[in-house]
Amino acid sequence: MSAKWLAKLFGGLLVLASLYFIGDQLWASRASLAQWRPTAATGMALVFATVAYALANYCLSGAWILLLRMLGESTIGAGQLTRIFGKSQIGKYAPGNVLHLAARHVMAKSTGCGHQGLVIAALLENTGLVAAASLISALTLGMAARSIQALHWLPWFTPAILAAYVLFPRLLHHFKRSCPVVEVRRMLAPFLLYLLFFLVAGAGLLVIAASEVGRMPDSPIWIGAFAIAWVAGFLTPGSPSGIGIREAILVLLLAPVAGQESALLLALAYRVVTVLGDVLFLFLSHLPRPAR
Repeated sequence: MSAKWLAKLFGGLLVLASLYFIGDQLWASRASLAQWRPTAATGMALVFATVAYALANYCLSGAWILLLRMLGESTIGAGQLTRIFGKSQIGKYAPGNVLHLAARHVMAKSTGCGHQGLVIAALLENTGLVAAASLISALTLGMAARSIQALHWLPWFTPAILAAYVLFPRLLHHFKRSCPVVEVRRMLAPFLLYLLFFLVAGAGLLVIAASEVGRMPDSPIWIGAFAIAWVAGFLTPGSPSGIGIREAILVLLLAPVAGQESALLLALAYRVVTVLGDVLFLFLSHLPRPAR
């Protein structure tokens, strides 16, 4: 039995367990949820969050392009690479949670990008996203440690993953001399874009929560909760776009400050937001650019 097969099996079981958890919570809260009615403010907040998530995708595509540039892939224009990224994002909703990465690799390679640069960029992207999410989660969730006791390990984990992101290209070069050595300062810009992605996308969740309670929530955990839930779903093998995983983590993290029913509504609403946001980003990435 291969490690790859075991990883997919574990991921599939985790997805099923998460979906069962969400279904069980929905059934337990069915009476109060049946009385919920969306307001105009909620509708506006959902539109805002969708647009914010679509624009936040430009941070991800921009970081990927910067990684390719610093790895020597400079022949393909940024516009074309952004369109490739937009198309590939839809692939993450297919079973397996890897089709978007594979499709992006194939499309970029067909336009002239090298195999080695694409592989290294993907590895750096995954590491950078986890590092950025860990840093934001450590800063925001650490402020709410009393309600999230299980996450006390985050401040210790964050330096390790940050070091992995910075040192990864040098380790590759040590074992394979054909891999380029990347200056640390050039890795800062993609990392800042990953941070901005989580801040902008997390702000959408915060605005939806504010529309439900009539004021901006004062707890600092919202953006951190989104960051850690997004990455958990992103890294789970076999989970299409983190379905089930992301919602379960959001419910667990937000229930102490928002209540069980509100946390369920927020998690499900934000799933709709992210799907529509990815579709909107696909559309925006294919809009013709003004001639220079």
